[in-house]
Parts: sequence; structure tokens; C-alpha cells
Amino acid sequence: MFSWIVFILGLVASWHYTDLQSESVFQSTILPILVGVFLILLLIKFVFLLGPDSGRGGHSGDGGGGFFGGDGGCGGGDGGGC
Repeated sequence: MFSWIVFILGLVASWHYTDLQSESVFQSTILPILVGVFLILLLIKFVFLLGPDSGRGGHSGDGGGGFFGGDGGCGGGDGGGC
């Protein structure tokens, strides 16, 4: 819970003090980068919150392989059966 508060407060503070028109390097460059970093961190944290371990869906663990490999759980090889 503490990390959520830190990320959200960091995002709000960075957003509030960002000024893209400013001559200050901190306000026109560093703070917009921090806004992006905090947004990415919050997105990653949110994705892990809703991941397969949360019980809200995800991969069931049977088969696999994906796009480039694996046999989908069916024996494979030279005509192995399912």
C-alpha cells in the first residue's frame, strides 16, 4: 500500500511542477521524464495486481508454447498422440 501512495504522490507532484515552456532544465526535462517513469511504474504495478496469481483470470497452465514453440501439451515428436 505504501508504494502505491509513493507512486501516486510522485506522479501528482511531477505533473504539477512540470512546465514544458520553462527555461529550467529541471521543470522542462527532468520532471516530464519522472511523470513517464511514475506512469510506467503504476502501470506495471497495476498489471501485476491483476495478473494470473490474483485469481481474476490469466493463463491456466495447460499447454503453452505460444507463438514460436512448444507442443501445446500433446506429446510432440514424431506424431505423438494427444
